[in-house]
Amino acid sequence: MDVIVEIVVILGILFSLGVVLSREFEKGLAYAVFLCVSLTTFLRIETHGVLPELTIHRLILITLFIFWFKKPEYRARLRSTPLVRSFSFWAIVSFLSLLGTSINFGDSLKAYLDFVAEVGVFFVIVSTTLRKRDDAIRVLQAAALGIAIVAFLGVVEHYTGFNPVDEFIPRYAREEGTGRDILSTYQHRILLGTAMAMGFSVCLALLALKARGFPGKKMLWISIALCLSTCFFAQSRGPWLACVVSVGAMAWLGSTKMRKRLLILPVLAVLTVVVKPGVLESVSNKAGDTMDTDSFKGGTFKYRLELWKIAWKQVTRDPYRFFLGYGPGSGRGVDLEWSLSYRDWNMKIESWDNQFAYDLFRSGVIGAIAALNLFVGTWWRLYKLARNAPEKDRDLLAALVGAVSALVFMMSNVYIFARQLDYLLWSVVAATFVLAGYYDEPTPAVEFIDAESREPVRAEVVVS
Repeated sequence: MDVIVEIVVILGILFSLGVVLSREFEKGLAYAVFLCVSLTTFLRIETHGVLPELTIHRLILITLFIFWFKKPEYRARLRSTPLVRSFSFWAIVSFLSLLGTSINFGDSLKAYLDFVAEVGVFFVIVSTTLRKRDDAIRVLQAAALGIAIVAFLGVVEHYTGFNPVDEFIPRYAREEGTGRDILSTYQHRILLGTAMAMGFSVCLALLALKARGFPGKKMLWISIALCLSTCFFAQSRGPWLACVVSVGAMAWLGSTKMRKRLLILPVLAVLTVVVKPGVLESVSNKAGDTMDTDSFKGGTFKYRLELWKIAWKQVTRDPYRFFLGYGPGSGRGVDLEWSLSYRDWNMKIESWDNQFAYDLFRSGVIGAIAALNLFVGTWWRLYKLARNAPEKDRDLLAALVGAVSALVFMMSNVYIFARQLDYLLWSVVAATFVLAGYYDEPTPAVEFIDAESREPVRAEVVVS
């Protein structure tokens, strides 16, 4: 596919999205979520200079924003939307870091537009649009379908070596050392595995619904199997542990029925080991390497913890850096030499495999607090909603909290630079608030006379 064909494909996708949005914005949003979690960011129109490249995700976001802005009733909902203060605090601190302490304003501006502004705009759109239960379910179905396609392509890549991004995207070349990695449409195998850990949780959430229609239960179980398979094929310990974290959250918050359903997973794991004994050996070897600090894998595990020390050392050198760090995107512009505490080894810090530690480095103490407040604080609010959920919605919300738990856990293991994961996260978060009844308003109490006692009785009816 040459550049002209690539542009035609992009325009075709945007045109189809515009048609759906013009007919019914909520359905168009679901379609956009499907596209954003499944399409590769390498489908893009390249730009030059300080502006970020026009990836398909940014073009979809721009299209969404244009149609959203035409609906004043959606804009009016922003005040009643949860997390607005947390998001605003995070965005403002990042902006102050950009203006006040950035070591390279051009790179920092590009990073700010790429990460903070893009994620913030999508959060505003999805959180102000979703208010009805059916719309929230539709968005989750779209996300699950998108992730299932990514998982299917991952399985195909594992067995055949075919990758659509390698095959069809012009000007794309894999980074050095990733030639044999299973990537599907994502940029890194760890990020692909993270999407799978979240995706199988979303599929389990849809299984907990009694709603009929697409996708059916059989398709959801197939999607779960594909997600778990591709998560394993990604060959990264972090996403495997993220699956465990997600399952733990579901077992803790869910009903007995959910726990019984989760028992199917270890049964499938045992069957897999029986059919392919090499799977157990692979998992055992990686687990052993993690505990061995002399091994490469054990070193990377310790390195993720070491990044906290590195970030703290750098920000405490200057009072301005202490509060606001080195600016968005500063990891590429600062040469750091560090002597690892767990090895007699000096190395140059080029990879920030810990999102929260990187937040401390690029945005200082205030920025780290803002990031923890946003991401961990969001998880905590959803956790409380799930704990207090009625029995009929408990398993649904438990699975959605499991999906969010997987990503928050992975933020301590990797830098989340794949925008697909951000779109998936905030779609799940916005849908969870709706399905938890956050926006439900009780009607005024109605008084009537009991037929037997002849006494007045007050009753409230809750409507969505």
